[in-house]
Amino acid sequence: MKIKGKGFLVFFIVVFSLIQINAQTSSGCKYPEGSSRYLTAEDLTGKSLWELKIIRNEIFARHGYKFKSEEMKKYFDKQKWYKPKYDDVTSKLTKIENANIKMIKQYEDNAQKEKAAPTIRELIEKQKREVVFKTPWGSGETELNHMIPEEASPEAPMSFAIDNSGKIFVLDQVNKRVQVFDKTGEHIKTIPLLTYTCSDIDIGKSGNLFILDQWTGKAVLLIDQEGNLLKKVELVGKGIAEVGGVWKMYSRKDGLWVAYKDYIVRVCNAEGEPDKDRPMISGKLCRDGKNIIKAKKIGDITVTITRSLLGKSSIDKYTVYFDIPVMYITLVDIDDNGNIYLGVNLLEESIGEGPPYSIEKSHEVVLILDKNGKEKQRIYMPVSTKVEEVNRSFRVTPDGTIYQLVIEEEGATMWRYSP
Repeated sequence: MKIKGKGFLVFFIVVFSLIQINAQTSSGCKYPEGSSRYLTAEDLTGKSLWELKIIRNEIFARHGYKFKSEEMKKYFDKQKWYKPKYDDVTSKLTKIENANIKMIKQYEDNAQKEKAAPTIRELIEKQKREVVFKTPWGSGETELNHMIPEEASPEAPMSFAIDNSGKIFVLDQVNKRVQVFDKTGEHIKTIPLLTYTCSDIDIGKSGNLFILDQWTGKAVLLIDQEGNLLKKVELVGKGIAEVGGVWKMYSRKDGLWVAYKDYIVRVCNAEGEPDKDRPMISGKLCRDGKNIIKAKKIGDITVTITRSLLGKSSIDKYTVYFDIPVMYITLVDIDDNGNIYLGVNLLEESIGEGPPYSIEKSHEVVLILDKNGKEKQRIYMPVSTKVEEVNRSFRVTPDGTIYQLVIEEEGATMWRYSP
């Protein structure tokens, strides 16, 4: 093959450049791949902002670029292979190098944004919140308890409810009782329970308590504040085929609704009298008795919220996004001003060849939308550090105050987030 004129000159320059790059690679370049092949996400993921800068600028340095940046000049002047000759090496860059420079710059930009962004811990600390109470594990008069059996699921206090005066009723089923605290966190009283196998609590008419006992009694129990049984409503019946699909209760003015799979069933009226008709609704009936709301996870980072009025066919739909994967939805509710509350547990795991994967990031977020579906606020919250099961860890009061029960090594903490 004959090469003449300009063709020979181009061929010579390319070959000479490759010889130079190979020489530099053998004499100490830290990231020679930037000039020899197309880089992949695997090459760049996890690299610090400084490492990314060096990978990109090594490409220029291999062609003899004279750096203007004092930072890069100091670094490359220390490299034995670096020979600064040119003010501009743009024409010397290969197709591979140009593609790699562009890709590295994107990773640098993302790393810079992450560096500038506040950490989750900082975001949590900035929230307008307060500790209502903090109690150690135990069976003492004011304590709550947890349980880690050898052959069953570990349990913490499964649920809590808040009445109109701000009193907090915590379902301390491990100790077979309900612990009552006032709005300042002071322990008021203890209400005994008839069974250990309770999983939810809500406030009924006249301050009586609905207790969900799906496993032993397979029923909803209505008790007074002394622990006396007033009514017992069987769960299995029209709309509920078996107790395994039951998971939460919602006390409303028209009666008690029980969540079963993807819909709710009204099992009794406000006084605990069984409902013979047992009407069913797809979604959650909010406290106003009019709004029906549902939330569904779509893919890893997307959640859709639908809101409709009872008896109406029109539906409002909103889509929200998160920065890391949504593990599960923890809360969906509407306050008396029409604001929508969506709680999610977010968790990002490291990518490896196989399980077990390590947790990179994990936290709770409650997202607040106004009545028109416009995002108002994202409240960042700590995640429970224990594996014990909790059925209901969030509540929203009519005025928009959010309560969160956090399970930790030493005990349980009740946080309150002001609107």
